[in-house]
This record gives sequence, C-alpha cells and structure tokens, in this order.
Amino acid sequence: MKRRERRQKNRAVVPIIVLVLLFAVAAFAVLALRISRDRQAKTDPVPPSIFDAPAPTLAPDAAKPAPDIMPTFEPEAFAPPSPIEGFPPNGVCLSDKHKNALPYGIYVSKNSFTIAILGIDEEGKYTRCLRTFRTAIGTGNKTRAGKYTILEKYDWYPFSDTAYTPYTVRCTDKMRIHGPLHGETNFKTMHRTDNYGEIGQAVTAGCLRTTCAAAAWIYYNCPVDTPIRIANDAEYTSEEPPPRKSGTRYDPTNPAIDNRFEIPVSYFSVNAEILRLSPGETWQLAVGEILPADNTSDGFLFASAQEGVATVDQDGLITAHAPGMAHMLVQSKDVNGAYRRVDVVVSDVA
Repeated sequence: MKRRERRQKNRAVVPIIVLVLLFAVAAFAVLALRISRDRQAKTDPVPPSIFDAPAPTLAPDAAKPAPDIMPTFEPEAFAPPSPIEGFPPNGVCLSDKHKNALPYGIYVSKNSFTIAILGIDEEGKYTRCLRTFRTAIGTGNKTRAGKYTILEKYDWYPFSDTAYTPYTVRCTDKMRIHGPLHGETNFKTMHRTDNYGEIGQAVTAGCLRTTCAAAAWIYYNCPVDTPIRIANDAEYTSEEPPPRKSGTRYDPTNPAIDNRFEIPVSYFSVNAEILRLSPGETWQLAVGEILPADNTSDGFLFASAQEGVATVDQDGLITAHAPGMAHMLVQSKDVNGAYRRVDVVVSDVA
C-alpha cells in the first residue's frame, strides 16, 4: 500500500519538473538571442541621421534674387515723444482689440486710503496708473479686500430718507463708491459738511466715500463690469483733497461747478498704418472713429521720430523728404495718452 502511494506521488512530481526544465530552456534561449544582438550592434555601423546631412542648396542658376522693387530699412527704436508739458509718458499703443475692451481698472489701497485708476496696456492688463484719489473706507474690516466689478450706476443714489450720494457706482449690495452725502439731489446742500472732511479716514459702514471729482471720474469713464480690486496695502498713495471753503456746503472738487469733467479718449482709428511715398509726396493723415464720443480730449498730436525722412504738421499732413523709414505718432492729448503708430517708407522708386 505504501509502495503504491509513493508511485502516485512520483507521477505527480514529474510534470512539475518538466515545466521547470522547459522554462529554463526558454529563458536561456532569450538570453542567448539578446547577447547575439548586442554583439551585432557593436559591429554594425549606426545609420546616419537626416539631421546630420547638410541642408539642401539651390544650384547657382536656380538661386534667383527677389526683384529690387523697394529698398528695405532696419526699423529704428521709437520712443513716443511727450505731447505737452507735464504729459504722462506711459501712453498705450492702440490696436483694434482696444475698441471693445474695458479701458480702466480700479485699485483700492485701503492702508493709504487711495483709489487708483489704472489704464489698460497693450497686453490687456491694467498696469498704468493714471489718477489717484483719496477715499474714506469702512470701520474695522467692513470694506473687505477682494475682487469686484461695477454692477450699476446712479447719478444720485438714495442713501437714506434724508441723504443722497452723487456719481454712485454699486459694487455689492453693501458697498458703493460715491461722492459726499447731500440733503437733496443737487450740489448745494451737503448733508453733513464734515462728511467731506472725513475723506481719508475709516468712518463708513463699508462704502468708499470719496470726492465728487473721483466719483465723477469713475461714473463717466468706467462702464458696468469694470474690474475693481480692494487690497490691504499701500500700493498707491494720494494727496489730501483741497479744504472746503468756510461757510460753503459744497464739494470744491465737484467738476459740475465749472464743467471740469475729464473724459479721456480710449480708442480711435487712423486712415493708414503703413505708407509708401516718394520724396516730395504728401499724405493727409486723419483720425477716424473716436471713443467715447463725448470725450474731453484736447485734440491730437502728430509727430515724426525721423524728420529727415518724413515730417508731419499739426494738422496731420505728412511730407516725404528722403529714402528711409519714418515712424509717425498720433496721440490723444489727455491723461490716457492713447496713440497709434504709422510707418512711412520713403523710396526713390515710384
């Protein structure tokens, strides 16, 4: 009986031994094939790469130069000149994408009680500080830091049953940017004369109470959806507003007093971007669509960076003088400094 059991066990072990031997033979064969390939790779030359070959060249007869229709000139560095005395140099070079863009952003530095108006740049970012205004902020942390937008505008907002705020824009249900409080919807009866004196302090319930000049600037120039950022910093600073005259009940900065509204040009077009002229030829450069239509800009400046090549007068008449390239500047005379560049190529070839 015991002998029979041993035979059965031996029969069960045989298949396992066979499988192990077959696996070992297969592994040895794979190893031998890999060694053979490695040896062959060491003796065979590496096929050349197509990037090692020289670039194809044209036969001398086939290499025909481009026809000499017009000489070419290396563009020169072009720094837009300042249009008028004291004019800010950080203008913006316009392109068609600026036509429908929101031209300004609002940055509020709480620690310095400042509202900064930032102009859009060529990349669509708000990096150019155009104006700064002093403002009152909320007590404690009622004017909360964060990102907001202008939701609505009101020429007069009913602040309470007895007070109204001019040039008001709403940012949230509890936060607005507005001018001093008035007792009626006119500028003769300031609600409390000291609420003008409190500009530059933490006294409000969360709103940004600023001067009429600042509130009007935002009201007239910043459309709905204009971005607003409120930060706990002093990134921008501002001057104290002028003192109120003794015995008066109005904001001395109010632009409505003597029509001192400032509405810069945010976009305009010109009738040419590249001109090709011969010496002695002229071209009338003209400004086209201007936005906003009710702007208060003092017209446009025309200037040439290379007057030896071509000049332009203050009416936009370009005159070509000598072969070369001249960069022309057309710039709005206002704080935004929006400008367009016109390249004039002058050649002897008609």
